[in-house]
Amino acid sequence: MDTFRTEIRPTPAPFSISYTDLLLFIGSCFTEHIGSKMELLKFPVCLNPSGILYNPVSIANTIRRLITAKPYSQDELILYNGVWHSFDHHGMFSGTDKDEVLKRINESLNRGAAFLRKATCLFITLGNAHVYRYRKTGQIAANCHKIPDTEFTFDILSPEQIAENFTDVWNLISKVNPTLRMIFSISPVRYLRYGPTGNQTGKSVLFVAVHRLLNEIPGSVYFPAYEIMMDDLRDYRFYEPDMIHPNQVAIDYIWQFFCQTFFAEATLQIVRKVEQVQRALEHRPIRPGTEEYSRFIEQIRTRISELEKQYSFLNFQEEKEKLDALAKTV
Repeated sequence: MDTFRTEIRPTPAPFSISYTDLLLFIGSCFTEHIGSKMELLKFPVCLNPSGILYNPVSIANTIRRLITAKPYSQDELILYNGVWHSFDHHGMFSGTDKDEVLKRINESLNRGAAFLRKATCLFITLGNAHVYRYRKTGQIAANCHKIPDTEFTFDILSPEQIAENFTDVWNLISKVNPTLRMIFSISPVRYLRYGPTGNQTGKSVLFVAVHRLLNEIPGSVYFPAYEIMMDDLRDYRFYEPDMIHPNQVAIDYIWQFFCQTFFAEATLQIVRKVEQVQRALEHRPIRPGTEEYSRFIEQIRTRISELEKQYSFLNFQEEKEKLDALAKTV
């Protein structure tokens, strides 16, 4: 029977990811979806130490900063409408207290820098090739922080510029963590602020750049998140109401593809067990405060205890604290 779709099948990566691997995720909002899922499943993860980033230069600059671990200074912050921002960071770091903003930025930098030196895999998700340069300094902004467009010039990177940035990054990484593997992907989110043609142009530039990088960076691989969304799912029922972002059904489908690409069966078995615990914790009780609910909480505790004994590398401290709080309502 005809399937009436272009089905993309997972191809196992040349290496497997297990719970002993340290995984650094940097890039677009799609990075957050996969990285957060890995965190929930108790993998050792460092997720976007500079916040969500979209353009390749800002992503490369963040990695360079993690390698040097050079602290940010007050001179690198900008004040707009009473709020301090960094052009290297997402707005989640912005605030009215300059010292507090700088403290949070450098604390995240230090954590990310330490993690990078021990990381096994670096996942890089590129959003688009369009960039905004701050007119006063020429700096490419990771986020414009709602500063007027007149303060920026608009440009699109070339494949050569992107490839050169990441080959430079690889040369730096190889000096501090030569066994690190780089996994590239292109965000399936469409950037229609540039128009359909502008979005496709930007994505095309990314594809050409990544193709070149896969040939130049030893051991690097590509995960086809964009192709899964655009060529396999290929239907607006897999989008959020904005018709731009993948919905949860699509994210879950791509996640299953990710699992089949990078996880061996032994790892998948642990993943399934951890997922059972997390699903149980998401359960909304019909009759909270009853003995039945109390027994349900204790069953989850027992399951967590069994998993921690069986797999000493799993840490359910956050979940146990949540159960303690729920138990007090009984």
